[in-house]
Amino acid sequence: MATLTASELSAMRDHVEAHLPDTCEIDYVTRTSDGAGSWTEAWTARGTAIPCRLAHTRIERFEGVRLSQLREGYTWVLTVAHDQTVALTDRVIAGGNTYQVVQVNIGDSEIVGTRVELQRAA
Repeated sequence: MATLTASELSAMRDHVEAHLPDTCEIDYVTRTSDGAGSWTEAWTARGTAIPCRLAHTRIERFEGVRLSQLREGYTWVLTVAHDQTVALTDRVIAGGNTYQVVQVNIGDSEIVGTRVELQRAA
């Protein structure tokens, strides 16, 4: 199987990053015990005004239960630079909407852009 050279991979990453027309904020959560068996959550930005592209991944609607809430909506794909940190526990704020991270292409070989599957938060 052929692999990309370092210069080919760099050129592809530059091309992806040159075509990220939007911006977003990526937040991570910190949970602190409340002393009563539960916790409080605080969100902190990994970064703001991060160049990105947000698009529908499919036309179908999904329905499911997450955190004991019935959810319905579209799935989305977010593309950011190949070296942008995004974790499964993060949330993304883009275009005035908040999204929960469902999947990230972490561990793929020769990543030219980080691709993140999202669901709109309730």
